[in-house]
Amino acid sequence: MKQRILLRTALLLLGALAAGGCASARVKGNIYKKGPIDLKTAKFAVLPFNSASSGKTMSERVSTDGNAIADILTIEMLFKGYQVLERDKVKDIFKEVALSQSITISSDDPKKISEMGKYLGVDYIVYGSVIQYDFELAKGGMLSRGGGWKTAVGISARVVDVKSASVVMICTASQSGSDLAEALGGISQAFTNALSEEKIYVWQ
Repeated sequence: MKQRILLRTALLLLGALAAGGCASARVKGNIYKKGPIDLKTAKFAVLPFNSASSGKTMSERVSTDGNAIADILTIEMLFKGYQVLERDKVKDIFKEVALSQSITISSDDPKKISEMGKYLGVDYIVYGSVIQYDFELAKGGMLSRGGGWKTAVGISARVVDVKSASVVMICTASQSGSDLAEALGGISQAFTNALSEEKIYVWQ
């Protein structure tokens, strides 16, 4: 399932780039940046996203898609020409270091995340949580044109400067799509575009 999601998302991203690289509509969220990021020389690593949910609910499924979100963000950042460490390499090093240094995927301590960045040999670490994953009825209901159920996904992401161990960007974004791939594709485009925006940017 994850491979199908990644393939469909990659095709959606390629289509968006061919159409001018615009992020999909309906992405909602906001971003705060403390300062500019030198995107020409910076090297990034994207860690698997964690689930912020608990309990036996539909949203619990996000825990299995944390890697998919990280993969999709990596693909979009590579499309934009950014230097991003290969996901397989990130996974291998992450497992090795996590065992010896007690750094976990759920760590929310910029200093620990920064330590991971040093092992990975990157300038910035992107990490976060899936804060929403459910289904919603499209506007107009089941019988309307384009109606039916849509997948709603929301994330909270942070970018940590490895050298200073400080958070330089905080982002929340959510989107509904015909399926998970479409929703994640829109979010990843919006997040990646925001990297080059000014200090404060809000999607409406």
